[in-house]
Amino acid sequence: IVSSMCAQGGLVLFVGTRPGQQHAVVQAAQLAGACHLFDEWVPGSITNGQQILGHCRLKLVDDQDRDVPTTTVLRASLVDQPALRPDLVVCLNMLENYPVA
Repeated sequence: IVSSMCAQGGLVLFVGTRPGQQHAVVQAAQLAGACHLFDEWVPGSITNGQQILGHCRLKLVDDQDRDVPTTTVLRASLVDQPALRPDLVVCLNMLENYPVA
């Protein structure tokens, strides 16, 4: 599923927030040509991304997670862009990221 989604140009996100998962999450994302998240998962960031993440600080990074310096013009043009939604999320620790009723 992951390779098919990536081959079709889909946005895939690997998520793993447990201590020690950082390397595995990054490695899996690199192998798939996908994105990764190993810090804090913000509940609702996919379904209500613009409302939840719209006020967050903008951080641009390259494919090696290094900060990319931005100009005022570039930053201003990105602020108006809607939050991206992945086509597929691969969650490596589902129980910790599953909302409790």
